[in-house]
Amino acid sequence: MSDQHFPNHQAPRQPAGDERTTLMWAHLLNIVGILGPLLFWLVTREKGPAYDREGKEAVNWAITVLAASLVASFVGFLPFLGWLGSLLWAAVWIVNIAFAVLGGVETSRKGGYKYPYTFGFIK
Repeated sequence: MSDQHFPNHQAPRQPAGDERTTLMWAHLLNIVGILGPLLFWLVTREKGPAYDREGKEAVNWAITVLAASLVASFVGFLPFLGWLGSLLWAAVWIVNIAFAVLGGVETSRKGGYKYPYTFGFIK
C-alpha cells in the first residue's frame, strides 16, 4: 500500500542531492583525524537529523580509529614488538582511509553510511 492511504504516515526523508554532497564531507574528513568530523558535526548538527546522524557516525568512527591507534602505539613501545606496533598503526590508518572514502561515496549516493566495528561513544 502506498502512503497516500495513510495521510498521517510520513516515510523517512532521504537527503537531497546537494545535502548528500555536504554530508559526504563528514566521512571524508576522517582522513585528517578526529578534529575534522568533530568540527563538522558541531557546526552542522542543528541543520537537520541527517547532519546529526552522519556527523555522529563519523565522530564515533574517528574515536574508534583514535583508540585503535593508541593501542597500536602502545604495542610499538613494548620490547621486541616495535615492528608489530608500526605495522598495526599503518593498518589502522589504511583501514581508516578506505572506510572514510567508502563512507563519503555511500553518503553521496544513498544519503548515509554506517561504519562496521564502531563503538557508539556518542548516541
